[in-house]
Amino acid sequence: MPITPEDIVKKTGDLPTLPHVATKVMTLVSDPGTSAKDLQDAIITDQGMTAQILKISNSAMFGLKREVRTLTHAIMILGFNTIRSIVLAAAGKKMYANKGAANTGFKEKLIWENSIGSALVARGLAEQFKGMDKEEAFIGGLMHNLGKTVLNAKLPQKYSEIMVAAYNEGQPIHLLERQHLGFDHAELGYCIVKQWNLSESLAESIRHYLAPENAPAEYRVQTAIISLATHYCLDLGLGVATAVPLEEQELGEVPKILKLDEARLMRWKEIITEKMEQDKAIINSF
Repeated sequence: MPITPEDIVKKTGDLPTLPHVATKVMTLVSDPGTSAKDLQDAIITDQGMTAQILKISNSAMFGLKREVRTLTHAIMILGFNTIRSIVLAAAGKKMYANKGAANTGFKEKLIWENSIGSALVARGLAEQFKGMDKEEAFIGGLMHNLGKTVLNAKLPQKYSEIMVAAYNEGQPIHLLERQHLGFDHAELGYCIVKQWNLSESLAESIRHYLAPENAPAEYRVQTAIISLATHYCLDLGLGVATAVPLEEQELGEVPKILKLDEARLMRWKEIITEKMEQDKAIINSF
């Protein structure tokens, strides 16, 4: 009997868990009664996480004019939602590293680089759309590969074969996943995010990023932003074995959903390429 995404989620030990500090931060940020001190008290118990926040807070990503030296300062300057994004990114690296799996190394590095690259690009794209939550776009970009990570950890041999076939045959990996598993990483990622009780908009964006036109109408633009971020990362060669120029990619309904013509897509490509060159240190710092 074929395995389903729900089977993987239900099986004890088969579901990755968010680190305690990340879980606590997610809960606190969603509570309107939370103070900056509450958030600081939750984070400061993890020295590694605290150091990571300070390091990223002082990166070019935020363009701050003065050095951030304390966790309190970082929280006050960057705000709760941005701190949530940094905490999840730091926590996500531990999950993407997959230290307990056999043959850990190159595959995990590719998946992680594509994930953090997509997060950074999605955050930048969301800034171009009025009313878009740039931090949720960041998290969506970060977590869109979550299903790949779980498949790589729980079905290492089979998933290695799928990844190798995708590279050798030049086929989209999600099509090979469906062919060999009966579902793709986006569907599994959706199930995991739902299990974590994260937002519906985030879950649906991850579920439909491969075909944003299928997302519920209220989440379609955010889903298309995350999808476009993955296309730009493919163009930049971030987390993939071979880069594919944007103009050679099949973008589907993404330009229509985001109301983008070819000229703007290519202009944004130039901007993103330049920005990602500056952000290489961020990608390597996690």
